[in-house]
Amino acid sequence: PVNEMMPRAPPATEEAADYLIYNGQSTSPINSGNIPSTEQLQSLFQHAIQLWSETALTQQQLAVLNTLTVQLESLPDNVLGEARANTILIDIDAAGNGWFIDTSPEDNHEFTLDTDHGLLMATQDSEAQGRVDLLTTLLHEIGHTIGYGHEDDLAVMASTLSAGERALFTNVDDLAAAQQGYINSHLVSGSADSQVADFSFAADDARDIII
Repeated sequence: PVNEMMPRAPPATEEAADYLIYNGQSTSPINSGNIPSTEQLQSLFQHAIQLWSETALTQQQLAVLNTLTVQLESLPDNVLGEARANTILIDIDAAGNGWFIDTSPEDNHEFTLDTDHGLLMATQDSEAQGRVDLLTTLLHEIGHTIGYGHEDDLAVMASTLSAGERALFTNVDDLAAAQQGYINSHLVSGSADSQVADFSFAADDARDIII
């Protein structure tokens, strides 16, 4: 169900773009074997949109999701993705590391759960090992367009991403609590201080986690 709450912040604008940075050294040349096709990019993009739409977003935020587009771009240095107004730009080759292009993003079977950091880590010898997760990058940049920033206590909104990592939401209630805490800090106390939500969790099976 959608909660009738104000968005956390205005969507990203062309003048104030938001980025996700690769946590490591960019490499060259481009690994053409790990560049997503148009179909692969659109498929993961729609999956990421669906995951965000199932969280506690406002009607305004849901409306923004319906306006978003995505495209590949040669981005500078270690930039993996950029939210520019309602367009999401994805670096063509993940800063030279190649993308992990998940063809079954619902099951996370290439990853194991790291409960200390709220992340999934690629298992050895999986296709995700040594690659940058395209799904996490899409989730991150979509988050910027609906008002979430690097300062928010969501693993998926961390400012950097390493190879072999997948960030996730722990559950919908935590996202709603974080959003409500932000609203309360403005409407009740008038303070702009960020509210820290508890994102600790335990899971026996990483496939039960909503990313």
